[in-house]
Amino acid sequence: MVLVRTFICIAFILVTTGMGHAASTTGNLAVSAYITGVGYCAVNHTQDIAFGVLDPLNPANVQSSGSVSVVCLGFGSGFTVGVTQVTPSPLSLKSGANEIPYQLELPTSATRTSGGVIARLTIPITADIRGADYKQAPAGSYTDRVTLQITP
Repeated sequence: MVLVRTFICIAFILVTTGMGHAASTTGNLAVSAYITGVGYCAVNHTQDIAFGVLDPLNPANVQSSGSVSVVCLGFGSGFTVGVTQVTPSPLSLKSGANEIPYQLELPTSATRTSGGVIARLTIPITADIRGADYKQAPAGSYTDRVTLQITP
Protein backbone atom coordinates (compact mmCIF):
# COMPACT_ATOMS: atom_id res chain seq x y z
CA MET A 1 0.00 0.00 0.00
CA VAL A 2 2.86 2.31 0.60
CA LEU A 3 4.06 1.92 -2.99
CA VAL A 4 0.70 2.95 -4.44
CA ARG A 5 0.59 6.20 -2.46
CA THR A 6 4.10 7.13 -3.52
CA PHE A 7 3.27 6.45 -7.18
CA ILE A 8 0.10 8.56 -7.10
CA CYS A 9 1.93 11.42 -5.42
CA ILE A 10 4.80 11.34 -7.95
CA ALA A 11 2.33 11.18 -10.86
CA PHE A 12 0.46 14.24 -9.53
CA ILE A 13 3.71 16.25 -9.25
CA LEU A 14 4.72 15.32 -12.82
CA VAL A 15 1.33 16.26 -14.27
CA THR A 16 1.11 19.65 -12.53
CA THR A 17 4.70 20.57 -13.39
CA GLY A 18 4.31 19.54 -17.02
CA MET A 19 1.11 21.57 -17.44
CA GLY A 20 2.87 24.82 -16.54
CA HIS A 21 5.42 24.41 -19.31
CA ALA A 22 3.22 22.97 -22.04
CA ALA A 23 0.45 25.64 -22.10
CA SER A 24 0.88 28.89 -24.08
CA THR A 25 -1.22 32.02 -24.23
CA THR A 26 -1.48 35.07 -26.46
CA GLY A 27 -2.21 38.70 -25.78
CA ASN A 28 -2.82 41.84 -27.81
CA LEU A 29 -0.61 44.95 -27.70
CA ALA A 30 -2.10 48.20 -28.95
CA VAL A 31 0.30 50.21 -31.13
CA SER A 32 -0.54 53.69 -32.40
CA ALA A 33 1.18 56.73 -33.91
CA TYR A 34 0.21 60.33 -34.58
CA ILE A 35 1.62 62.13 -37.59
CA THR A 36 1.45 65.90 -37.32
CA GLY A 37 -0.22 67.62 -40.22
CA VAL A 38 1.85 69.50 -42.69
CA GLY A 39 0.03 72.80 -42.60
CA TYR A 40 0.47 76.06 -44.39
CA CYS A 41 -0.28 79.73 -43.90
CA ALA A 42 -1.53 82.39 -46.28
CA VAL A 43 -1.76 86.16 -45.89
CA ASN A 44 -5.43 86.97 -45.58
CA HIS A 45 -5.41 90.75 -45.14
CA THR A 46 -2.98 93.63 -44.70
CA GLN A 47 -3.57 96.92 -42.96
CA ASP A 48 -1.28 99.44 -44.66
CA ILE A 49 0.92 101.86 -42.75
CA ALA A 50 0.35 105.56 -43.47
CA PHE A 51 2.47 108.24 -41.84
CA GLY A 52 0.22 111.06 -43.04
CA VAL A 53 1.54 114.55 -43.76
CA LEU A 54 5.11 115.22 -42.60
CA ASP A 55 6.21 118.85 -42.11
CA PRO A 56 9.95 119.37 -42.74
CA LEU A 57 9.72 122.85 -41.13
CA ASN A 58 8.59 121.24 -37.89
CA PRO A 59 10.21 117.77 -37.99
CA ALA A 60 9.12 115.36 -35.30
CA ASN A 61 9.49 111.63 -34.83
CA VAL A 62 6.41 109.93 -36.25
CA GLN A 63 5.08 106.47 -35.55
CA SER A 64 2.34 104.59 -37.36
CA SER A 65 1.09 101.04 -37.29
CA GLY A 66 -0.47 98.37 -39.45
CA SER A 67 -0.81 94.63 -39.43
CA VAL A 68 -0.74 91.44 -41.44
CA SER A 69 -3.51 88.90 -40.90
CA VAL A 70 -2.62 85.29 -41.58
CA VAL A 71 -4.85 82.23 -41.94
CA CYS A 72 -3.19 78.91 -41.18
CA LEU A 73 -4.55 75.45 -41.94
CA GLY A 74 -3.60 72.02 -40.67
CA PHE A 75 -1.50 72.82 -37.61
CA GLY A 76 -3.87 71.71 -34.87
CA SER A 77 -3.92 73.52 -31.57
CA GLY A 78 -0.44 74.96 -31.10
CA PHE A 79 1.98 76.57 -33.53
CA THR A 80 4.10 79.68 -34.03
CA VAL A 81 4.22 81.97 -37.04
CA GLY A 82 7.34 84.08 -37.45
CA VAL A 83 8.38 86.98 -39.69
CA THR A 84 11.65 85.65 -41.03
CA GLN A 85 12.59 88.23 -43.65
CA VAL A 86 11.79 91.79 -44.69
CA THR A 87 12.79 93.14 -48.09
CA PRO A 88 14.08 95.53 -49.28
CA SER A 89 16.76 96.41 -46.80
CA PRO A 90 17.44 99.12 -45.75
CA LEU A 91 13.90 100.46 -45.78
CA SER A 92 13.14 103.88 -47.23
CA LEU A 93 10.16 105.78 -48.56
CA LYS A 94 10.88 107.00 -52.13
CA SER A 95 9.76 109.89 -54.30
CA GLY A 96 11.76 109.77 -57.52
CA ALA A 97 15.43 109.93 -56.49
CA ASN A 98 14.56 111.22 -52.99
CA GLU A 99 14.41 108.85 -50.00
CA ILE A 100 13.36 108.98 -46.36
CA PRO A 101 14.60 106.08 -44.22
CA TYR A 102 12.24 104.40 -41.78
CA GLN A 103 12.25 101.41 -39.43
CA LEU A 104 9.77 98.59 -38.98
CA GLU A 105 9.22 96.99 -35.61
CA LEU A 106 8.03 93.44 -36.10
CA PRO A 107 7.36 90.82 -33.49
CA THR A 108 9.68 87.86 -33.90
CA SER A 109 6.69 85.53 -33.70
CA ALA A 110 3.00 85.18 -33.04
CA THR A 111 1.85 82.04 -31.25
CA ARG A 112 -1.50 80.33 -31.44
CA THR A 113 -2.05 77.95 -28.55
CA SER A 114 -5.68 77.04 -29.13
CA GLY A 115 -8.01 76.57 -32.02
CA GLY A 116 -8.74 73.93 -34.53
CA VAL A 117 -7.77 73.09 -38.05
CA ILE A 118 -8.17 76.71 -39.22
CA ALA A 119 -6.50 79.46 -37.19
CA ARG A 120 -6.26 83.19 -37.74
CA LEU A 121 -3.41 85.30 -36.44
CA THR A 122 -2.77 89.02 -36.66
CA ILE A 123 0.82 90.20 -36.63
CA PRO A 124 1.10 93.85 -35.53
CA ILE A 125 3.64 96.06 -37.29
CA THR A 126 4.87 99.45 -36.14
CA ALA A 127 6.84 101.88 -38.31
CA ASP A 128 8.96 104.85 -37.21
CA ILE A 129 10.38 107.85 -39.05
CA ARG A 130 12.80 110.15 -37.27
CA GLY A 131 12.16 113.87 -37.76
CA ALA A 132 15.85 114.41 -38.57
CA ASP A 133 15.51 112.03 -41.55
CA TYR A 134 12.91 114.13 -43.41
CA LYS A 135 13.73 117.72 -42.40
CA GLN A 136 15.61 118.25 -45.70
CA ALA A 137 13.23 116.19 -47.87
CA PRO A 138 11.69 117.90 -50.91
CA ALA A 139 7.90 118.02 -51.21
CA GLY A 140 6.27 114.99 -52.82
CA SER A 141 4.46 111.75 -52.24
CA TYR A 142 6.77 109.10 -50.75
CA THR A 143 5.92 105.41 -50.88
CA ASP A 144 7.48 102.00 -50.42
CA ARG A 145 6.41 98.39 -50.82
CA VAL A 146 7.71 95.82 -48.34
CA THR A 147 7.68 92.05 -48.62
CA LEU A 148 7.43 90.04 -45.44
CA GLN A 149 8.35 86.37 -45.41
CA ILE A 150 6.14 84.60 -42.89
CA THR A 151 7.06 81.08 -41.84
CA PRO A 152 5.08 78.71 -39.63
